[in-house]
Amino acid sequence: MCPIHIEPTSARRQRQYANLAIMALILDEEENSDRVASKKRSIWVHDILKKRKIDGEYVNLCKMLEDHEEKFFKYFRMTRFQFNVLFLKIENNITKQNTHFREAIPPKEKLAVCLRLGHSTVQSIVLEVCSAIIFTFKDKYIPIPGEEDWKRIAKEFWEI
Repeated sequence: MCPIHIEPTSARRQRQYANLAIMALILDEEENSDRVASKKRSIWVHDILKKRKIDGEYVNLCKMLEDHEEKFFKYFRMTRFQFNVLFLKIENNITKQNTHFREAIPPKEKLAVCLRLGHSTVQSIVLEVCSAIIFTFKDKYIPIPGEEDWKRIAKEFWEI
């Protein structure tokens, strides 16, 4: 007759706990690998922006304007010759290196955007939008401190 070995209850429980812990680790590892596999990579440059070289304003409109001096002048407020002289003088200062992640905006395109929009136009747009943001959100997110708030702020300042 074969003797039956009965483990003490505490040893059997320890083995069961160890098996449960191993199973939990395996399930957790599977869950993590599923999460990593299903996670989409973020795009540094969106596909729409990648088409800028083919469908963008600079490529299409600005290239066509080069064939029409009068239209070019109205668009950029200078002749093609003046544009090219200006470009040659500032090209090195506005040129950036391409990276592995994205291509730099060509310096001629930067100049075209700057001349087209102009400082005053961009400035007025930025001021208008910033003013609207401040007006809309200032009371909720930047409330004016009351007298007690100023006292607390001053006390905290002098305790530094």
